Amino acid sequence: MKRKISGIIMVLMIMLLAVSFAWSAGAQEEAAPAAQTESTTAEAAPDFPTDAIDFLIPFGAGGSADLVGRAIASAAEKVLGEPVVPINKPGAGGGIMYAALEKSKNDGYTVGWNSTSVLTSSNIGNVPFKYDAFDNLCRIGYTSMPIAVRADSPWQTIEELTAYAKANPGAIKIGNAGTGSGTHLTAVLYEHAAGIKVVHVPLGAKRRVPSLLGGEVEAICVPLPEAAPQ
Repeated sequence: MKRKISGIIMVLMIMLLAVSFAWSAGAQEEAAPAAQTESTTAEAAPDFPTDAIDFLIPFGAGGSADLVGRAIASAAEKVLGEPVVPINKPGAGGGIMYAALEKSKNDGYTVGWNSTSVLTSSNIGNVPFKYDAFDNLCRIGYTSMPIAVRADSPWQTIEELTAYAKANPGAIKIGNAGTGSGTHLTAVLYEHAAGIKVVHVPLGAKRRVPSLLGGEVEAICVPLPEAAPQ
């Protein structure tokens, strides 16, 4: 029987997704010369963009952040009239991408796909700065973050999975996108709320589904758009 991911077992945690870019505090506080009027400022301002924009994605190719990010980049190109280039920078629960974004020039030509990972990465020490190092450009949407198992799993409800985990501490391995990622913290939230002990396995976004289907882990935490097609 072809193995598929069961959407029955789900932790109803909502994850905020947004697009952000680095913006230094000094740049925001610069004042225009006193003699410069609003109209002359507008006339002198160059068109934007006039070159390609790098769009940094905090997780690897094939995951939901990558798929949605590339769709956004493709749509943005049609509006902006310039290439929007998706660049995957996975690692450290999104920390690698955030570090690159924080160091980029504050000129609008480097933006990043942001999620709750900016909060976890900054608070657990994956990056040496806080979430307010960035400004949000816009909100993309919300998505549920399921705890998913295979369709042929012996657990078909969250109650069954929880009961087994309570009776067998440490026997359930739950895969996530990386330590400090939203999927990791969602699984930790479930673990604490249910009063169980599980093993958290940082697989990376691309390996989560294959690892579940191959039996490497008993469950994974994965954004709903990535799990639903299975």
